[in-house]
Amino acid sequence: EIGVSVQAPLLVDDPSVLEDTRTGLLSALSYDFGFRYAFDSSSTTTRGSIVQDLDSRTYDLSAGLLLSPFRYTSRFQPYLGGGVAFLFTDTDLQNGETVRSDRDNALSGYLRSGAVVEFEHGRHIGLDVRWLSNADVMIDGIGADIGAVSVSIIFGAHF
Repeated sequence: EIGVSVQAPLLVDDPSVLEDTRTGLLSALSYDFGFRYAFDSSSTTTRGSIVQDLDSRTYDLSAGLLLSPFRYTSRFQPYLGGGVAFLFTDTDLQNGETVRSDRDNALSGYLRSGAVVEFEHGRHIGLDVRWLSNADVMIDGIGADIGAVSVSIIFGAHF
């Protein structure tokens, strides 16, 4: 899986103010937008010698909120968040010489948690755990659930 995630502070009351002086919960909340791509490939042998290959690609567009209570006060910044994800799947099933392809999309929810450590002003490294709830899709007329737990190493910067 590879992805890009962008966090943006909730809008301040006066957009002409350059410095974010909010306190309390509003200073700890931010928008969370993401795009992820995952690829999976597997092969099995059926009926003795027929090889069955399954290739799947999933594109994930997500939006939600993150709560990071120590964002402006500490170099160590744990966070917790969640939101919705729109999933696009593209699947190819090759059974011998026959190839069947199918596409579907689904709406799902996600939760994520992690922490980053700022090692230089504006630069951080961290660990992120994201749970994507099961979503129902149809692959060549067969119902399937797609969902995932992913663990990612984060390298980031803020501007």
